Amino acid sequence: MNQKKHIAHAVKYGLILAILRALLDISIKFFDANATLFNLSAIIGLVLEFIVVFYAIKVFQLKVKEITVKDAVRIGVIMTMITSVLLFLSINFYHPEYAQNKLIELTKRVQPDQLEVVLANIKQANANPNYFSNFATTLVKFIMIGAVIGLISGLIISTNQTKKA
Repeated sequence: MNQKKHIAHAVKYGLILAILRALLDISIKFFDANATLFNLSAIIGLVLEFIVVFYAIKVFQLKVKEITVKDAVRIGVIMTMITSVLLFLSINFYHPEYAQNKLIELTKRVQPDQLEVVLANIKQANANPNYFSNFATTLVKFIMIGAVIGLISGLIISTNQTKKA
């Protein structure tokens, strides 16, 4: 299978996924969602990622007629890597204190006795921002998410291929 087809397809759908995830993140901030909805946005984003990656893999399978699990994992990883870059920029450079404010709000509600510890951690993180480490962590997390989603999607689609054959 031509690897360039995989990459071009994954980049196209990865950019779509990245824009959707960034829009979700920005809209949560723009509409000033409460702390609970802010925390749920991660789950909503994960569901969105699964749907878009599965759809992209299914579209690719329809184009090439046959897809392996390895192809599906590769597409999932590339897509989520692209998403991680845009999401990292969105989180760290568009209203970066928003997540900190929601963390403080949630801590006050759920564990008020831990508020001083949380405030100290936020102060330390703001004093020494480590963007490289944060980016690396985000990238690795999204690579793992993409691999798992690609694996599940590839297994589902390849199982359906063998049933039809």
